[in-house]
Amino acid sequence: MLSKNNIGKIITTVYLMLLLCGVLFFTPDIFVSRYTTSPQIFLQSAVGFGLLPVFLRKKTTIHLPPAKYLVLIALCFCYHMIRDHGNFESFVTYMTIICTFLFFYGYWKETPDSHIAFTLFLCLGVVLSIWGLGQYVGWISKRYSVFTMTGPFNNPAGISASLALLFPFSLYFCYTPKNEKIRRINILASLLMIVAIILSGSRAAILAMTVSGTLFVIHILKKDKRFKLSAPHYIMGILLGIFLSLGMYFMKKDSADGRLLIWHCSGQLIKQAPLFGHGYNGFQARYMTEQANYFDRNPESKYAMLADNTSHPFNEYIKETAEYGIIGLALILMPIVILFYKTRKKKSILKLFIAQLSVASIAICALFSYPLDYPFIVTMGIALIAYILVNSNETDSIVFKSISTRILLLLSSITLTVATAYRMNCEHKWKNVAHESLAGNTKKILPQYDQLLKNTYLGKNGLFLYNYSAELNHIGKYEQSKAVLSLCSKYMNDYDMQMMLADNYQQLNCNEEAESHYYLAHKMIPSKFVPLYALVHWCPFKIMFIVCKSFIFSNIYSEFLVH
Repeated sequence: MLSKNNIGKIITTVYLMLLLCGVLFFTPDIFVSRYTTSPQIFLQSAVGFGLLPVFLRKKTTIHLPPAKYLVLIALCFCYHMIRDHGNFESFVTYMTIICTFLFFYGYWKETPDSHIAFTLFLCLGVVLSIWGLGQYVGWISKRYSVFTMTGPFNNPAGISASLALLFPFSLYFCYTPKNEKIRRINILASLLMIVAIILSGSRAAILAMTVSGTLFVIHILKKDKRFKLSAPHYIMGILLGIFLSLGMYFMKKDSADGRLLIWHCSGQLIKQAPLFGHGYNGFQARYMTEQANYFDRNPESKYAMLADNTSHPFNEYIKETAEYGIIGLALILMPIVILFYKTRKKKSILKLFIAQLSVASIAICALFSYPLDYPFIVTMGIALIAYILVNSNETDSIVFKSISTRILLLLSSITLTVATAYRMNCEHKWKNVAHESLAGNTKKILPQYDQLLKNTYLGKNGLFLYNYSAELNHIGKYEQSKAVLSLCSKYMNDYDMQMMLADNYQQLNCNEEAESHYYLAHKMIPSKFVPLYALVHWCPFKIMFIVCKSFIFSNIYSEFLVH
């Protein structure tokens, strides 16, 4: 007969499985951003509802992380909330991260045997691999035909980064089983993941997989006393790494060069506010203007044909620094760096090493992509960091028995649940009015847009503001559209926004203002012809100068001159 303690562990394990599967596969088309908002709301709901029974089912003790980590988490939370000026979306995001961390810390503390969880991670990797390979060969449909595979995500970046972080667990099960048949099955699972990552075409994931696989082999060889790594082995490894990096660069050279442009312009943003950054959505609000400044200073730049709308710098560290400064980046990295430093002498524990490899895979993908945009990857990262902390040298974790701790957890659970319900309601209303507008009922739903703007947190959401202004522009309310776009520019300012703003001014016969915005849009993305075409109506001599200069230096506007 099962004891109460065993029943509790079973319930917690089932909850863990539902949580991870839901965050990965829950993508119903009930919100505007189905591939990000849907799993985010699932995670917030699951953590909000699950925090209370998971942590309070024991009548005696509650495990929390060591005090110094709690202090660092609190400092990070307070700093980001101050820089975000109490933004609702940021508050819910940080609350979800903290509560998720507390759940996983308690889970690993109560479940020292991580075999079941690691098996779940492997199974998720196999499912994603089969899904991705099925899409690649055309057996499984995909939402966007332009991509090779997407899985339950909106593009290959999500599935490839997820496979990269799950890959180390397949290596673990290839090494540990004593049964030869089970070992062969696990090797097949590893091969499936390797092939899926390579066919996804994600260079960041390929690099992360290669690094984690190489470190795993080195770790195993070091344990084998019959084999010793010498200087030639390390030199060969370095040379192979250099060749691999060069090969990935030339695999998609234009894409790599485009990233160099983005990182250069992002560096200029960081220079403007190196310590504290530009705050919430500071990158989206300022990057494209900085890109326009770059092309204004370098009209003959080789990057002109590579530039496009950019909402992310393809580097999570640069994004964090641009928005929250060096201080914000340090507050996030400090607990992780301290934790890895504390566990440097415990490399003999294979499970701990595997968890570290998985976190390192996320960190590598974060150098060249945007893995933290996906709730599943964030959840896995939090879970593994909590696992490393529980298995580190830290012995001063806090065990609470007081009623005040229970009340604090209860309030956290209620706060997150209520905030999630509020967000879900707002996002669903936005989805409904957007669909109504597409059905041709724009005038009818405008009052609903206005209510969402004035009475909800969506008034600080750049995408919502842009959509609302587009609807106003569509029915000829140009002054109102212009007013909404002025709010939008605080959170999102790109080529599309400048073009709509220019059109509003053009329709209002404000020629000089329209010209300035068309010109800025042209500088943001020099390869676009629409701004140049529009400028002909306002300043033909100026546009002739721009076109001729571009023709002389790079011949990129020859088609425009012919037409």
